[in-house]
This record gives sequence, structure tokens and C-alpha cells, in this order.
Amino acid sequence: MRPPDKAEAIGAEGVRAEGVRHHQLIERWLAGTAPRDAFAGFAGAHAAAFTLAAPDGRLLSRAEVLAEVEAGYGRVPGARIEIRHVTVVAASGALVVAAYEEWQGGAGRRSTAVFERRPGGLSWLHLHETAVREGAPWKNPPVPGRRWGAQPGVCPAPSSEKASSAARTASGSTSAMGRPAASASQERRASTRCVAIA
Repeated sequence: MRPPDKAEAIGAEGVRAEGVRHHQLIERWLAGTAPRDAFAGFAGAHAAAFTLAAPDGRLLSRAEVLAEVEAGYGRVPGARIEIRHVTVVAASGALVVAAYEEWQGGAGRRSTAVFERRPGGLSWLHLHETAVREGAPWKNPPVPGRRWGAQPGVCPAPSSEKASSAARTASGSTSAMGRPAASASQERRASTRCVAIA
């Protein structure tokens, strides 16, 4: 068995370091303190097919994201960006999925990023951002030692408790969280979207 190369060895700490490095560059760019040639490093971190699902619902291409960021040079004097709660959600082969929070003042975003491991580090493939407000609870904090990914059909079979819960929800009752209960077919579909990667 061969030792992992530099790209394969990138774990949670590498993802955190990339997220912080990337946003520090954005912070300096928006504040107007980064040299103009620093933009090439920002652009180079994004894969050719990079997409961004923005908090306002727009789906932006790499070219659109780069144009918006480039146009923002110096427009936010004193810009400060803080990255919190970085966790690796899943990692398989060359792909790494991570979640984190980005804060600028009282405005925040919960983000999920898809990276590709490359010999030089991580390349951003996709970023999905959801706006949050300061003080909003982190409803589902990461569980140490457990990561969840999306691989249809490989989740463990529902326990008998889940199966009976699904049967109860088919009658129109509410879930334990007080939300309208899902039907048994919705429970089955949901159970095929996640897998513990631990």
C-alpha cells in the first residue's frame, strides 16, 4: 500500500486552512489592501466549472463570481471576515465536502463547499451559501468522529423504531420535532440520501 500523496492527505485542518486563506484574501481585496495581482490567486483557486448558489438564490458561474469579486476591490474599507465551525462532511477519492460559517459583522452565511484535492492543495468546485443572523443557533452541530455524505442507496436500513415512526406519520400526525410528519415514502427517500462515513 502506497503512502498518501499531499493531495490525499488534506483533512479537516487542510480544509479549515484553505477556507481561512481564501476568505482572508477576499477580506483584503474588499478592503482594498491586497495588491491587484493577488486576484490571480483567488481566481486560480476556483475550478473551471465552479458554481456558487448565492444566499439570494442566484446560481453563478465561475466567470460571474470572479467578475463580482473583482469589481468589489476596495468597496468595503475595514472589511473583516471570520470563518467558524469548519467540518469535513464527507471525503471520497479526490472530493471533499465541507461545511462552515462565514461572518461579516452581524451578517453570516452557512456554507457547504465541494473541493477537489489536487497536488497543489484544494480547488473549489461548488459553494452553496445560506444567510443566517448573528445569534442564530447552530441547530445540528457536527458530531466528532462522524461525517455524513450523500450516496444514494447506501444508508443503513431504517430501525424498527424509524419504520414504526414512518407508519405513524402516514396517518398525518406530526413528527417529534412538531413539524408535519413525512409519509413513509418520504422517509424511505430521505433514508437513501445519507451515509455515515465515520
